[in-house]
Formats: sequence, structure tokens, C-alpha cells
Amino acid sequence: MFDYPKDYHENLRFRARMLEDVARDAQYRAIIKKLFHEDVLFAFNCIFWTYNIKDYPEMPQRPFLLYDFQEKIVLNLCEAIEKGEDVLFEKTREMGLSWILVTLFLWYWLKTHPGNEFHIGSHKEEKVDKKGDMSTLIEKARYNLYRIPAFLLPEGFKQVKHDNYLHLYNPETGSSIRGESNNASFAAGGRYKAILFDEFPRWEHTDESAWTSASDATRCRVCVGTPWERGTNCHFFRLKEQKAGKIKVYTILWHLHPLKDQAWYDLQKATRSTVDLAQNIDINYDIAKGLAHFSEYNPSIHRRKLLYIPHSTVYRLWDFGYNFPAVLFTQIDTFDRWLWLKFIMGRFVELSDFADHVLMKSYLWFPQAKQFEDICDPAGFHKSDKEGAKSSVDILHAKKIFPRAGTGSKNRMSMVIRNKLTSLVKGMPALIINEEQPDEPQGCMETESMYYFHRGFQGSLTTHRVKPMQWEKDNYFDHGFDAAGYGALTLFPQFKEEYVKQRDPYAPAIRKEGTWMSV
Repeated sequence: MFDYPKDYHENLRFRARMLEDVARDAQYRAIIKKLFHEDVLFAFNCIFWTYNIKDYPEMPQRPFLLYDFQEKIVLNLCEAIEKGEDVLFEKTREMGLSWILVTLFLWYWLKTHPGNEFHIGSHKEEKVDKKGDMSTLIEKARYNLYRIPAFLLPEGFKQVKHDNYLHLYNPETGSSIRGESNNASFAAGGRYKAILFDEFPRWEHTDESAWTSASDATRCRVCVGTPWERGTNCHFFRLKEQKAGKIKVYTILWHLHPLKDQAWYDLQKATRSTVDLAQNIDINYDIAKGLAHFSEYNPSIHRRKLLYIPHSTVYRLWDFGYNFPAVLFTQIDTFDRWLWLKFIMGRFVELSDFADHVLMKSYLWFPQAKQFEDICDPAGFHKSDKEGAKSSVDILHAKKIFPRAGTGSKNRMSMVIRNKLTSLVKGMPALIINEEQPDEPQGCMETESMYYFHRGFQGSLTTHRVKPMQWEKDNYFDHGFDAAGYGALTLFPQFKEEYVKQRDPYAPAIRKEGTWMSV
């Protein structure tokens, strides 16, 4: 066991003595080199450096002394890399994780045997590499590369030849560290020991395709992130929830850091906005995106176990979302309460095949239904300008499904749903959502669960002052709510002409006789 001090000043003195001994003793130099390559914690605590100009403006260059929680991160990541396992780190800001990950990749790259290829990506190219900018990932690797003792550098390494933009090359082993920005074909064509997806919640539009693309390039994908404006509406969150494949999840919250105590947190709470605190400190995905659009929803009141009503009409509400067609099955009981029963959403599936699946599920789930009535997005009646093109409704007609259009603005759709959420009928809410069912979708189905509605109600659909009555498009949760919206104005026409200016969703909720609203 090689002992080394973790105290800042003592560690600096230790490093200075070690370099003096290495310079004059070849045998000692060989021992240190062996330790460096075999003991990753020794490499960090005795060889590598970090840079922190925010907390130490007069002396930003610091020996990389790992805290206990950081040592566990290093060891867990090494295990994942060696075993070929995917890993997700959700974290509070400024926990040192980017420095740890990039430096660990460099440690592997410096080994004297081949097979240590790594790929590093972020949501923007300027976050991956910019020489002289310590905030970029590859520049962090360069920072350590040129501060380690010369005897640890790869044989034949020349800065001008082997250090390039988005690429560090080890001439001794042929290993590389490459960088790339967010794109749908991320890391395609390469073969890597591990791939880093930094700030993954910010990878808009291509996060899922990039993650999938990298699956053929490595056995170890590492994604790191802090909740962002997208909240739960990103592939990072789906991975964290184990809804997009098996992955190890580590939560790195602020209280693990020995320098972040309750007094520190109280200061953050006093100086940051609610959304900023949720996003960067508390790892709260819902508030990070904004306030819940339907703040009136309360799962303890609106979420119940429901059974369908035999010999009654079942309404199928359709949304023809691009790549994600969706159908919400609802009924209206004798007290005019709206029951949301079942939900299906496809995934990169043709509408014709999706309709066949919906028909099969309709008769399986509701064998004694009086009839099925269909309501859809009015855009489904539009045909493209291609010759012989069919509209979405034409495709449904071929399946003997004849929907009517659910017309009206999103503002009015919101108003009807809010009215139902806040109204009581004989002590029960006028809108009840079925509990989440076990989700075992078949083939090209994304989900057959009410999960997306409960998630959407609790914050995945957000609202802002500029458009307080419109929920945001998010590629997942909005498809079900769009379908519900088309049905809202058609099934409850009495509200159609009662559109009035709604209360500010940021203001405190109110209670009034005959209604229920959350505080």
C-alpha cells in the first residue's frame, strides 16, 4: 500500500519530493509508473491536477484530491468500463464530475497497451473542444496531459502532431480520444472502450437517436446531466426511469460534497429562483422545466382505479403525432364525469398498423361496449400534395373507423380539462384518470399505460406567463393530452362558448363553493 497525504499543502510537498526522487532514481521512477497505471486513485491523488478559478481565483491550479464520494464515482465508472455496462449520472452542478470523467478517460488513454479508444460528446461542439477554454471537455484532458511528469507521456508523442482539434492520439498504442457534438449518428462507425454523453438532458431533437447510434460503437455508454428546461421530456430521464433499457443510475446530490452544507444550501435557496434551484441544485426534473400546466391536478384525488362501464359508449380520441400516433379511451358516466381509462401510443409505426392494434385492444379491453365513437385531430382530414396521397382519416376509413374532428383552440381545450379537474360531482371530481397499468407494449407500441398522463399532469407539460393556456410540445406527453383536447370540446360542448380569461397559473389557487382547486 502506497501512502499519500490528502491535505492540500502536504500533498503539494509530497508531489514535489516524489518528482525529485523520480528524477534521480530509475528504479523509483519505474515503481511510480507502475503505480500510476495500476492504481487509478493514486493517479488522481498524486499525479493529476484540476482547475478551479471560481473558488480559488488566486491559485486555480489544484492537485486533484478526490473526496470520498468522488473516489466511489471513479471506481464505479472503472467497473462499468471494464464490464461494458451503461451508466447514468444525475447530479447537482459543480460536483467535479466532468473533470473526473474526462481525466479518467485520459488515464486509460495513457496506458501502454492498445484498446483504449474513447469518444466524448456534448450538446454543442464548442462545449467539446476549444483550445485554451478550460470549460471544454477535451481541453480538460489537455490540461492534465501537459502537467503529468514527462516519463508518463506516450513514447513518440509530439504536441504539434498528435494533439489536434477534437482528437488526441497516442502514437505508442494507437489509442485516441475523439470529440463530437450532438447529432443523430453520434459515434457511428467507430469502436470505443467507452463513450461520454455530457450534459445529455440538453441534447435536443437527437438524444434518443444518438444514444441508439452509439450502441453499436461501445459496450459502455456514460451519460451525465443536470435537469434542464426539458424536464422529464428527454431521453436522459427515460433512461433514468429504466424505460429505455437497463442502465446503472447514480445520483450525485449536493449533500455528498463535504464543502456543501446546510448553510451553503440555504444561501442557494435565498439567491436562486425556484426553477434555478430545482434545475441546478435539487435534481427536480418537473420544476426544472417550469410549473405544471394543470396545477389543479392532485393524484390523491384524480387518480383512481377505474373499470369501464359495460353497455356504454367508449370514446376513442386520436392524435396523429409524427412518429407517435396515440389513442385515449374514455367514457362519460351517468353523472357527466369524464373517465380516462386506457391509452396507447405507437412508436415509429405506420398509422394503418397502429389502427389494427387499436382495434384489437378495443375489443379485448371493452368486450361489452355499446359502441365506439372516434374523435380526432382535424389535421387528420388533410391530404399532402403528393399524388395519390391519403389523409390519416382516409387510412382509418379503410379500417371502418369513421372519426369526427375535434375542433377548437388549445386554450379552450385547456379550459375544459381545467373545469373538469376543479369541479366536484357528488363529492367526486368530474375528471378521473385511471391508475397506471403494467406497461407491456407489443411490437412498435411505445406505451399502453396511463403513466404519461400522470407524468404530464405533474409537470411534464408546463405553462408560462406568455402563453398560460397552452401546454408545450414535448414529443411524448403532449400526444395524449392533444388527443384528450380534441375530445374535450366535442364531448362537452356546453363549455365551448364559455371561454374566459383564466387565472394566472402562477398565482395562488383558490377554493369556491362547488369546486375543488389545489392550493
